[in-house]
Amino acid sequence: MTTSMMILAILTILFLLAVSIIDYKSHLIPNKLTIPVLIAGLVLAAVNGVFVTHILAALLGFGLLLIPFILGWVGGGDVKFLAALGALAGFEVLVYSVLYGLVIGGLVSVVRLYRRGKMRGVFSGLIFAWYTRSAVGSQASGDFIPLGTCMGVAGILFITAKALGW
Repeated sequence: MTTSMMILAILTILFLLAVSIIDYKSHLIPNKLTIPVLIAGLVLAAVNGVFVTHILAALLGFGLLLIPFILGWVGGGDVKFLAALGALAGFEVLVYSVLYGLVIGGLVSVVRLYRRGKMRGVFSGLIFAWYTRSAVGSQASGDFIPLGTCMGVAGILFITAKALGW
């Protein structure tokens, strides 16, 4: 790994760590964090000759959560977070952070539901949806897993594993 790649990996990990902590504590990902990282990522990409790739990754990151945002399933900070991550780190880190983050979020949700004795309701809702071909209604309990935290942790794990050659 070259020095510039190592510096970029460290910057990305610091960004992901900040997002993970802030989103976990406040359930918000502030523009004061995402917008400067988005701009810095595009500037670094231009300097390194990968501007087009990183702007496309930023657009993909933005687009991945745009419809869930419009439907009210995720917040705007999550959308801007993925755009900034794409601009800073490119496609590979973006895609693995999202995929593994969704898996982590799903596992954490299942554990939390199990501990609260609510798994039966989840399974009966899924069975009902399967047979009626309708969407499972959400129960607005105000209890949710911060998506930015899950994707941030996943990104940190991915970058670390890749740096270690795993």
